[in-house]
Amino acid sequence: MNIKEMKRVLKKYALTGGLGLIALHFISHGMVAIESDLKDFARANYKATILHQAQRLGFNLSAKVTPLTINEIIAREIKINELSPAYGIIYRAIIEQESGGNSYATSKADARGLGQVHHTNAGYCGYSKQELYEDEKNLICGIRLFAEALKEANFDLVKALKIYNGGSARVDKSEENRAYPNMVLRRLKELR
Repeated sequence: MNIKEMKRVLKKYALTGGLGLIALHFISHGMVAIESDLKDFARANYKATILHQAQRLGFNLSAKVTPLTINEIIAREIKINELSPAYGIIYRAIIEQESGGNSYATSKADARGLGQVHHTNAGYCGYSKQELYEDEKNLICGIRLFAEALKEANFDLVKALKIYNGGSARVDKSEENRAYPNMVLRRLKELR
């Protein structure tokens, strides 16, 4: 029963005056405490569910929630997006090309974070443009966009990299977009 329902019940039974106010006060504080406990339970349950899912997918996580490394997040997101693990290494090369590993990198076009996700894609991924500076959210969004580019390009890596860099409409429209795949592939060689 929520606070509004409690008030309605108190009014219905004509608990008025000081006694009614005192009862309402304790009931409302009790409801706040119960609501807080429910939120804590929901958070713990969510963490346990995520932990179970991660372990089911083969990720070795402890019950203690700790920040994942960039490589662990990439591996998880590559698997979630049903891509070969090799694409994780390629996405790491994209990060090196796009931001040099700088979480707070911002391009002239307002692409942000590790994977230089354009701010207009933030909402598409369910984030605010400011959240694109958070590594995990940037990687989730960037890898999702990369996976979609690969599928759109029928897994032609060169074309997919051009789509990732400039979008479908701008493939081969600029010198930078045409050169982008070679820049990423050079970074890939440096990673090995």
